[in-house]
Amino acid sequence: MKKLDSNLLGDALTLLAELTRDETPQHFVVCGGSSLLALGLVRRSTTRDIDVLARVESDNLVTVDTDQGRHYQDLKDLNPTAEELLAAARWPRTQDPSEGFLSVLSNVLKSLGHEYLIEQL
Repeated sequence: MKKLDSNLLGDALTLLAELTRDETPQHFVVCGGSSLLALGLVRRSTTRDIDVLARVESDNLVTVDTDQGRHYQDLKDLNPTAEELLAAARWPRTQDPSEGFLSVLSNVLKSLGHEYLIEQL
């Protein structure tokens, strides 16, 4: 599968707009590597898909993601502050409070040099 560059990303988002033009309006939030590309924060081909959060009529957020772990480099490229990392790590803990998920978050925080944040989760 071809990796996305800014041109292909633009084409894909235009196609999405065309395909949903006659549908009930929905809000889409592009996240992951493709959002970094769309915002011009990275210039490289970042990903092979577009990660999207969509607010559907029931107001539930549906996450589309197929490959765990590939977002790590994007996270590093964003160079988040400790405060941003802590806020970003707290929200998914409300969705998955398991020890296993805490372990995954802890490993990411450790690898980014912010292991002291773990006790605040």
